[in-house]
Amino acid sequence: MKILHLDTTHPFLGKELEKIGFQNYYDFKSLKSELKLSGYFGIVIRSRIPIDKDFIEKCENLKFIARIGSGTENIDTNYAQKKGIKIISTPEGMLMQLESTCLECFCLF
Repeated sequence: MKILHLDTTHPFLGKELEKIGFQNYYDFKSLKSELKLSGYFGIVIRSRIPIDKDFIEKCENLKFIARIGSGTENIDTNYAQKKGIKIISTPEGMLMQLESTCLECFCLF
């Protein structure tokens, strides 16, 4: 299953995801309109790109959005939840906790 990282994260997250069978893809530069979103199981973001209804609609297989940082104001959480997409978030000061939580959630899928 493929995970798209739209912002940098601690290398621990990518390595641990690989250990449990996920494929990591990284795109830190493309504009929102340039992103190819189909086929990703999860998306990891901080705040570079807002995740709105149109964005979510392009993510056919999306099961989660992991927000590294506090708050989810840049994510249309209501629409994501209607689509059955799990939202994961934690403050930046707890980066390792988010990454650990993400790993635990991935093991449930």
